[in-house]
Formats: sequence, structure tokens, C-alpha cells
Amino acid sequence: MKKILVREANGYSATHVVVGTTHGLHRIRSSTFVAKYCAKNLSKDCCILAVNNGKVVFKRDSSPPSVVDL
Repeated sequence: MKKILVREANGYSATHVVVGTTHGLHRIRSSTFVAKYCAKNLSKDCCILAVNNGKVVFKRDSSPPSVVDL
């Protein structure tokens, strides 16, 4: 599912992605695993939020566009 989410976000040139957290604790994966995977594989222009019961538990802001002198 995480690969499909990244592919769709790239396909639509998404600027924001909001995902929920997984239920329960897992020994290997954290509850924010999908959000962290998206943060790693999506462009820096995309803001990623992981939400659990209305609280933001993971956030990566999009980086501002850099200004290049020509």
C-alpha cells in the first residue's frame, strides 16, 4: 500500500499527503511507518502528516522553493 500511495502522490503532483497511524504496536514497524516511508520517497515539495485521534504525530513540512540567481 505504501508504494501505491507514493506512486499516486507523484502521479498527481500532490503537495500534501495526510495519512492515519496503524492500530496497535508492532515490534518492527512504528505506528508512523507509512508516513516516514512517504517522507523518504516523496519530493521535498510535499508536506506529509500522520494523524492519530486528531493529533499530529508525524509532520514533515515542504521545503520552500530555492531562489537561484541567474
